[in-house]
Order: sequence, then structure tokens, then C-alpha cells
Amino acid sequence: MAQRMNILIDTFTIKARKRDDLTNPITAALHNVGHSGSQLGHNVRFGNDMDAPSCVWLFGSITRRKMDTERARTIQHHRSNGTPTFALDSGLFSTYIRRKTNSSESNFFRVGFGDCVGTGDFLNADSTSERFEWFKQAYNFQEQAPTKNDAGPILFILQTERGWQYDNLEPYKDWARQTLLSLRSHTDRHIILRAHPNHAREPLDYISEGVSNVSYQYGERARRSSIDAIREASAVVTHSSSAAIEAYIEGIPTFALDERCLGYSHFSHDLSKIDDLSVYNWDSRYQNLCDWAMSTWHIDEFKNPKLIEYYLKKAKIT
Repeated sequence: MAQRMNILIDTFTIKARKRDDLTNPITAALHNVGHSGSQLGHNVRFGNDMDAPSCVWLFGSITRRKMDTERARTIQHHRSNGTPTFALDSGLFSTYIRRKTNSSESNFFRVGFGDCVGTGDFLNADSTSERFEWFKQAYNFQEQAPTKNDAGPILFILQTERGWQYDNLEPYKDWARQTLLSLRSHTDRHIILRAHPNHAREPLDYISEGVSNVSYQYGERARRSSIDAIREASAVVTHSSSAAIEAYIEGIPTFALDERCLGYSHFSHDLSKIDDLSVYNWDSRYQNLCDWAMSTWHIDEFKNPKLIEYYLKKAKIT
């Protein structure tokens, strides 16, 4: 039997009203992790306090703009102690999953070691193709040939400051405005600002003031229509939205402007190339997608002790 570890399931990274509600997908996923750890013979505790944990499983990340939240303080505490952490966040391919299941929840979560944003380690390099092929068959999608339309609209997928993807110190609306102005300096093509589905939307009129040939779209809370918007675009721009992965699958040249974007190293970051899409590199797309598929798991899969053991071994937690 492997060495017995102390595993903390930090439920204090879940909102207080939901952390004991097993109908909440996040709570259910973390509880399944804990029960799998127990089945492996490890000492598991739920909460936010444990003497010398070998590792911590938690939900979410930190943004410098909201360091005073309970989640941020909790995560920073573990980081300051040097405790290895596994962080859960919404799974990849989620729009395809929501469309296929006709649900506002995908019930899939990605697992990052150290962080759940693009700067984390997803322990998935050189993955085989089986899981990605399963996702495609189960949720009815297929990687598409790269678009050759370099005159069509540019879709600028907006985010908000309410999550933890956006980590800049300047307000998001200011960053978005400066990015739009930069885009306009490089192209006269039509630009579509697609608002985040969160009800606290960024002010599109402020972002686009004085910029010509711009229109607006509004994403719905169920987040199922973003694929339609992506498919109509000839390029996608974002700070760090996970929709970048789906644009990549759809063969739409994708420009990610912050390293917290999942797959950042495989997207373009140079807006001066927005009208020269022939230079976009698609060579490693299939392998990248196979790797990303090995980051994302259904709630019920966390019930399998072999999955938790897989992550403990990959991260070399002893």
C-alpha cells in the first residue's frame, strides 16, 4: 500500500451557502475527490484546517483585484505554506457539452496543479488520443479545417472582473477599450463585442466609444450560443476566456492576450497579425486538444479512486 497521506478538501473555497450542498456541482466534485482519497486509504478532512496536509484540493484561483475574498485568502494561505494544491474549475469543451445535454451546467471540471488557469500545470503533456476522441463522439463536435476567410468579422470575446481569469490591476473595461483601439489600428474589419453572460456586464458603449464599424452581442446565461458566434467569425480575440479553446477547435485563428488563458502558448498574441491569418500555426492542434482533454473530468469520474491516484502520482505527491 502507498504511503498514507493527509489530504485536505478545502470546502472554504466554495461560497458559504453552497459548501454543504451536494446538489451544487462544485461541492459534489470536491466531495467525490475526498471520498476517493479515503478509499485509497488516505486521511481526508473536509473544511479549511488540517495539520501538515500532504496536498489540498480546492476550487478556483486568485485575482489580484480581489485578494480580500475568503477564497483568495484561503488559497494564498496554502500557497504561502508551500502546500501542493489541486485546483478545480469549469471543464473544457463546455459549450459543446451544454448544447448536447441542453443544460446550463456541464458538470465537468478541469484539474490544474498549482492553479486552474493557464499558468497552472495540468499534468497532461503528450497525452494519447482516446479521451479527446471520446469527447468528440459523446458531445457531437469535430475539429474543423482552418478558416480561409481573412476579411470576415473579428469576434472580441469579453470577460468581467467578477471571476479570477482577469488578473490585471487596471479595470477590465479600460483594458478592453485599449485592446479594441489597438485592434482598430491594425484592421478596418468589422469587430463584434460579445458581452460576458454574467449579469454584471462591462459597459460596451464605453469600450467602443468613438470606434467605427463595431457591433454588440450578448451571451446568454446558459452559454450555449457562443459556438454560433465563433463559427461566424474569421478571428477571435480574448484576454483569457476558455472559449479560445472552442474557437481553436472550430478552425478560427485565436488571439489570446494573457498567459492565464488556457492554451495560451498555442495561440497568437500579436494583434498586428490580425489581417495576416496565413501565418497562424495549426501544426500541433490535434496533440494540444488530446492534452487538454486529459484535464477535464465529469463529477462522477471523481468518484473513481484511480483518477485521484493518477493525479497524486503525476504530481509526485508523497
